[in-house]
Amino acid sequence: MLRVFKTRQRLYSTTALPQKILFFGTDDFSLSSLKKLHKSLVDDDNSLASIDVVTTSDVRRTPKAKPTPVPVKQFALENNLAVHEIPSGISPLALEKNWKLPLESSYDLGVVVSFGYFVPKSVISSLRLGAINVHPSLLPAYRGAAPITWSMLRGDDVTGVSIIEVDPDQFDSGNILLQVEEDIHPDEMYLTLRDRLSVIGADCLLAAMRNMELGMRPNLPQTHENNTPAWKLTQRHAKIRFQALFDTKMKRQLQCGHLNLNDAPTSRELYNRWRALSETVGVSVDWYQKDGIVKTIRLIQIGFPEDFDSSGGSDWGGEKKDVPIGSMVWCAQTRRLMLKCAPSPNEDWTSDRNKQWIELEKVQMHGKKALNAIDFANGQRLKKNPIQTLL
Repeated sequence: MLRVFKTRQRLYSTTALPQKILFFGTDDFSLSSLKKLHKSLVDDDNSLASIDVVTTSDVRRTPKAKPTPVPVKQFALENNLAVHEIPSGISPLALEKNWKLPLESSYDLGVVVSFGYFVPKSVISSLRLGAINVHPSLLPAYRGAAPITWSMLRGDDVTGVSIIEVDPDQFDSGNILLQVEEDIHPDEMYLTLRDRLSVIGADCLLAAMRNMELGMRPNLPQTHENNTPAWKLTQRHAKIRFQALFDTKMKRQLQCGHLNLNDAPTSRELYNRWRALSETVGVSVDWYQKDGIVKTIRLIQIGFPEDFDSSGGSDWGGEKKDVPIGSMVWCAQTRRLMLKCAPSPNEDWTSDRNKQWIELEKVQMHGKKALNAIDFANGQRLKKNPIQTLL
């Protein structure tokens, strides 16, 4: 749903078209916007004259791999767009002091999409129409590096895209030019949602630029209410914990609004974590064995056991219903590997699902290949010790 703002508009002459674009971006999300702008350029619709690209240096996909261009740079090189590269090792907040854009020609408008760096004030002030940003959330919600992921982690039903002015002093806090809502499907994975929002963001970007061509620039200041920080994600965010972490420095970044990733998850929270992170940093849990060894298990495929009866039915066995939270249980009768989660305070979504259990359909030990539940149980001899403790 498009949000229409009844607010003041900045008016520009219709001759002040944003013809020379300076594009800031890096990854696949920003690539959709660059492709859309490039299409307008090659279609010769008289709205764009040139596109220059500011992006990062080549990166290694693995420690031993040869450095390769990020997606935005690769596209720019393939389509003969001028590239201004930021050297590696510069802090996202230190671009102003450590890098200069070679301003050989003037630019009309800056377009920032999933760039990851704070655009220098000197660059913004040199742009005739300033700079605008494509951000994948309904700002002010989820300001920060990972808005899509955090919206999925928290189980949101709705997200969206915001087109905002780039504030020279603070990330993601500029005035809103356009905003579109989009549903999040309950079983949708991160990459699917990211790709969908990237296309919507590209369309919204062009819509905002067309407003400028018409001499209009809707301008709604952001509030600071409902501002939930979207922290950058690390391996610690991907670790499922049934025993709390007491690293106070990290604990703050494990929390976003009502969701605390330091707590034992409910089955829905664990499923949301898998949807949000399994395709990127992965989702894992530590397995404590009786000999004191701790092994890490990566959760490759999980699901809700819709026909599973934990109350002590004949398929499960009444002796299993009182196992502790954080137990990994092999059920010989149903040939399933189950994980007991924290109880959910909200039962309405689980009217036909057991709220406290997740089925582990495919898992992977560190350094080993991924296995389905039956092969894993056989290899780890879980039939003799069906109840295992997860940390």
